[in-house]
Amino acid sequence: MSPIEFIFEEPQDSESAELAKISLEARNQSHSPYSKFRVGAAIRTVDGVIFKGCNIESCSFSPTICAERVAVASAVAAGHRNFEAIAISSDLEEEPCTPCGVCRQFMREFSKDLRILLVRPNGTVCRTDLEKLLPGSFGPDSLSNQYYVGYVEDDESVDAIMKKFEELERIEKEFSAKKSAVAGESNDAVNPQASTSSTAPTDAAVVAKIEDSIDVAIPDDMAAGGSNGAAVESGMSMELLEEVFKRTSAFTVRGAMMDDFDLEVMDDIEL
Repeated sequence: MSPIEFIFEEPQDSESAELAKISLEARNQSHSPYSKFRVGAAIRTVDGVIFKGCNIESCSFSPTICAERVAVASAVAAGHRNFEAIAISSDLEEEPCTPCGVCRQFMREFSKDLRILLVRPNGTVCRTDLEKLLPGSFGPDSLSNQYYVGYVEDDESVDAIMKKFEELERIEKEFSAKKSAVAGESNDAVNPQASTSSTAPTDAAVVAKIEDSIDVAIPDDMAAGGSNGAAVESGMSMELLEEVFKRTSAFTVRGAMMDDFDLEVMDDIEL
């Protein structure tokens, strides 16, 4: 791959000139007492709104944040996701101040080919874009549809999802309570001092109790016995209880949303 050639010139239009000027103004707000390397950034949304950013250093170094990410974060916090161009300035009079690798990836989250202006202190600019500075990049579109959910921005959908999760929380809590009760019954059944005449609940009885309590249907193959198909004389084993819970919608949907991301079970959620 041939090296990128940076050629500086006067801004070709008023919008580029304005963005370059604002980035230089933002540079003056830089908090860089340790490196003394000031950087300013100005990003324009597709709606024409401009957000500024400057680098902010920390005495413990790792919390330091670059000007580009400050500008993008400010825009995102204000509700913007689509960007047209960003200008980046520094005190370097000859060499361009290109965004670091972290900032390139951060900007890639919102644009694959964002236009970039590298600005010198005298106002001249070098035109490039994110696709050139980050070729073969990884971004949101790199994730397959199986795993990528995307943004949910309308209030009705958010409310519907939250109500489903509240229902799942209720089911999970009720199941946990039943699980403890069943475990207690099993312990009583095998304890000779508890009762010699009592009979431990069968797997079928336990399944019926759980189904009645939390309103879920447990497959017949699970009701037949333990995970290996064998009946458990002293009632439903803890292993089988765990397996039953895994096969309820509560565990499946929560696991898909938070852990496994198996979005096929998202059909259980009606938006």
